[in-house]
Amino acid sequence: MTKPIHVAVVSELYKAGVTEDGEEYIAECYIVVAEYQDGTRYAHRVTFKGAREVSYEDGWSFVDIREEAKAAATKLANRVIMALDVDGVALDLDGCWSKWYSAYGSVAYQREEALGENSRKDL
Repeated sequence: MTKPIHVAVVSELYKAGVTEDGEEYIAECYIVVAEYQDGTRYAHRVTFKGAREVSYEDGWSFVDIREEAKAAATKLANRVIMALDVDGVALDLDGCWSKWYSAYGSVAYQREEALGENSRKDL
């Protein structure tokens, strides 16, 4: 397979846990995604969660760590870009990457739509 045309950091929401009140705590995580010319996308298997659960003597809460999570994801994306540009290597799709949902309206999306395969692919 050829090299991806675009590597970027994207964000998704995830269930980080449950608050002391029993409510779901929804937070943001960051993922490095590589997109090919036809719209096929692969996501790096390492995700960077934007919340951390902190325990206290009388309970717990969630701390917002989105800035450091996004910075770490950006660092990984830059390393991937450098490897692609400098080393000229393709992504190791059998290693650290997994198929993700295709870009909406792309050739890959239309192909999957025709095959009935356009369900969301979670990490």
